[in-house]
Amino acid sequence: MKSEIDEKYRLYESTLQEHVNTCDGILRQVDDTLNLFEQVQSLHSRAAIRIQTLHDACDQLLMDKQRLVGFAEALRSHPSEIQRATSKFSSFARLAQFLL
Repeated sequence: MKSEIDEKYRLYESTLQEHVNTCDGILRQVDDTLNLFEQVQSLHSRAAIRIQTLHDACDQLLMDKQRLVGFAEALRSHPSEIQRATSKFSSFARLAQFLL
C-alpha cells in the first residue's frame, strides 16, 4: 500500500515537474519576445530620428532651391533692364544729335 502511495506521489511529482518545465519554456519565450520587441522599438526610434533628419534636410534644400530660383530670375531680368535702359539712352543720344 505504501508503495502504491509512493508511486502516486512520484507520478504527481513528475507531472508537476513537466508543468514547471513547460512554464519555464514559456517564460523563456516571453523573455525572448520582450527582448525582440525592445530591439524593434530601438530600431524604430533610430529610424524615426533618421527620417526627421532627412525631412529637415529636404525642407532646407527646398528653401535653398526657392532662393536660388529667385536669384536666377533676378539675374535673368537684370540684362533686360540694362537693355531697356541702353535703348532709351541711345534714343536720347540720337535725338540729341539730331537736335544739335
